[in-house]
Amino acid sequence: MKKIRINNDIDVAVSVYRDGSVEDFTDKTLSLYMQVGSVKIKVTTFTVTDNVVSFRYPALSQKHTGVYSLTIQVAESDGDVNTVDKCDIFQLVAKSCDVSGTDDVNIVTSTVTLSADIAIEAGGSGTTDYTGLTNKPSINGVTLAGNKTSEELGISVPTDYVTSAQLKTVEQSITDLAAEVGSISEILDTINGEEV
Repeated sequence: MKKIRINNDIDVAVSVYRDGSVEDFTDKTLSLYMQVGSVKIKVTTFTVTDNVVSFRYPALSQKHTGVYSLTIQVAESDGDVNTVDKCDIFQLVAKSCDVSGTDDVNIVTSTVTLSADIAIEAGGSGTTDYTGLTNKPSINGVTLAGNKTSEELGISVPTDYVTSAQLKTVEQSITDLAAEVGSISEILDTINGEEV
């Protein structure tokens, strides 16, 4: 079984035999389905030439990796229906490095084979001096060169802020005030003759 990378157009041609003889599809209606796992995919566009059924599985239709099987259903002119399965017609894999294998007997799959040659150069004629760079980044239209202040970069810095120590002092003051208000309320209730 051939392992093919997902998201490549796949042309499939299946030779069909009945009891060892070439199948004659004259006056017969065919239905084709592929299956991967529990997902059944109807093949709506195919051609028949003699006993060879051909179709394309477009890259944009491929959603699942895994082992695919093919079901061909043949409806005779007299109403009889025969169904045959070809298991393991191909396997879609996630990565090009997993591609391998050959087609089984009576199955031909073809894809465009591409190779990728990626070169990463180390070293080179670059620079390690920031001042020697061209196309330097900028903030608010000001090129980042040298030591710039927030004001030079057009960034407003808030000067009226609270430190965490000041915030803790305010929180404690609110807690103390709440305790005082509670005490005052108890005193007023006692003065007014209400029980606390």
